Amino acid sequence: MEWNFRRRLILHVLLKLEGDRTPGAVYHILTGKKSSQSIQDMKWYELTEWYGAFPKLTMEDFQNDISLLQNNHLLLESADFIKTANQAKEIDQAFWSVYSKPVLYNQWKYGAAADIFWNRLALLVQCLSFHWRIRDILFP
Repeated sequence: MEWNFRRRLILHVLLKLEGDRTPGAVYHILTGKKSSQSIQDMKWYELTEWYGAFPKLTMEDFQNDISLLQNNHLLLESADFIKTANQAKEIDQAFWSVYSKPVLYNQWKYGAAADIFWNRLALLVQCLSFHWRIRDILFP
């Protein structure tokens, strides 16, 4: 299985929820759904930094990732709730021992400001680029 950050994060959130919620709850936390249940889950299971980490994640991609984790025996079959295998815990611990998230990364606190920041940064780059083009035209 090819690991990417999204799959590792899905596994991490599943481990935090450990059989108490459905896969839909994980999807809603990662996409940042503003429902009382998602916000309570995010706070209760200490997932504030990952709330809304993938706002454009489609349900199809999420289901594919869940199926891939199940096919690799990292998730145990259950009626509604998802349980994780011991191997999943080992993989998660190994990853987080090597990877450290940025200190101030917190989607719950700063997620809304990210769009504004990137739009303003893009505008600044456009202005500077235009300024340099005008300067080159006027003063060759």
